[in-house]
Amino acid sequence: MSELLNADAPTGSPPASPPRGRPRLQLKKRDPAAAARLAQQAPRRGSNPFGDAKPREEVLTGKGIDVKAMDRKTELKAQAAHRLTRQQREEADAIAAEVKHAEEALREANEKELPENALRATLEQKRKELNDLMEQFAAANLEARSQPRPRKDQPRAKPASFAQAAGGAAPPPQTGPKPSILGGGGPKPSIL
Repeated sequence: MSELLNADAPTGSPPASPPRGRPRLQLKKRDPAAAARLAQQAPRRGSNPFGDAKPREEVLTGKGIDVKAMDRKTELKAQAAHRLTRQQREEADAIAAEVKHAEEALREANEKELPENALRATLEQKRKELNDLMEQFAAANLEARSQPRPRKDQPRAKPASFAQAAGGAAPPPQTGPKPSILGGGGPKPSIL
């Protein structure tokens, strides 16, 4: 029967073999010592994306650093940089209003298809001016915070007004009735 199958094959040639692929993988037997070590290791609960990383607090405590004090100090610095005095806030608001006006002008020019280059340059200049001013305020506030505060037993000299503190004259005292908190400083209407 094999002669019938090989009848078409030329004589003297080797029999046809299946196509060759990747050689078969030959695995070695498992090492019993390695299996024992694996069994002794603590089983893992699951994969951890952080590996064996420790929390920041544990690492800093291990180095002898007081974590709470360090966090308080960092928070105070951040707050001091963002707290503005009334005058600083007014200056920043004025420049922010200019930025908003420049943005509106640019938006309007865009809608009307007018040239925008000059308006865009003005807007960028105003934004840069606002950012620079805020950085100056943050630096000044940090510097003021780093200066030692007067003790409670030492009296602080308070200026009568902000104008006097800035070197200007004091505003004249107000005469007449004080304006009401609700805004009706004039005479009350009669009920008839």
